[in-house]
Formats: sequence, C-alpha cells, structure tokens
Amino acid sequence: EPQGGVKCFINACFVYMNEATRDEGRQMLSYMAIPLAGDVDWDTAGGNRLFVERLGPDYAHIWRSYAVGATPENAYQMDPDNWELNFERTHQHEEDERGLQVYLRSGGADAPRVVYVKQNPQSGLWHAATWHTLFVGVKPPVDPNVEQFN
Repeated sequence: EPQGGVKCFINACFVYMNEATRDEGRQMLSYMAIPLAGDVDWDTAGGNRLFVERLGPDYAHIWRSYAVGATPENAYQMDPDNWELNFERTHQHEEDERGLQVYLRSGGADAPRVVYVKQNPQSGLWHAATWHTLFVGVKPPVDPNVEQFN
C-alpha cells in the first residue's frame, strides 16, 4: 500500500536519527527515497542540507508529530515500537508525474502534509518521491516551564 511506503520512509528517518543506527538509516533512506537511490553520500550533498538538518536531535519532534496522538502539548510523545500514522487521504492527478499524493496529519501543523509516492513495477513496493513538506511548519513542543497567557 502507498501508506505503508510512507510509514517505512518515516521509520527510516527514525533509524537515521539514532547515532547508533545511522549507517542503517542511511541505507534505508537510500532505498525508500527515489531521489536518494544509489547515492551513498546523499547526506553530505548540499541539496539535502535542510532535510539532513531536520533529521537532527533538535528536530526529532517534527517526525514524531505524525504519530497519532502526538501533539505539542504532550511533547509529541509516542511509542517508537508501536505507532500509527494519521493518514488523511490519497489522491492522484492524472497528469501529475510526481506520483500519488498521500496526505498526513501532523499533531503540530495546521494543514496536512503531502508525500508523493511511486510504485516500483517490478517489486510492487511504494517509494517516496517527494517529501519536503513533512519537515517544515511543525510547531515545537510546548515547554511546561514557560508561562502561558490567553
């Protein structure tokens, strides 16, 4: 399913973010993301700088925000061993060569985010083609030590 391809892609992001499994995460992303395929040094290329930065520890909340129930108020808490994505819908424009659109809801964004996926005709597996809306515009976790005023 296209949604499974998106979940595998985000799982690969989590694996990459962990320093102990960085090499495995690099390989997973190289496999799951069409633009990164075959490039063993994709994470040092200038064109991927923002994506790689968003895979750093200061931005882990962005990726966790897509888990059902993760919000800024609960610091995007989620169980990394048992979580689900909040899929809103899928859509395919006939003339859009970017692929099938899979819309995800982030607990920290006002609008859904889209990942374009394409299916490999040989394997039948779905791979991420474009995902750049995932790592922008997600609210940071709420700091419980900061006074809030209405």
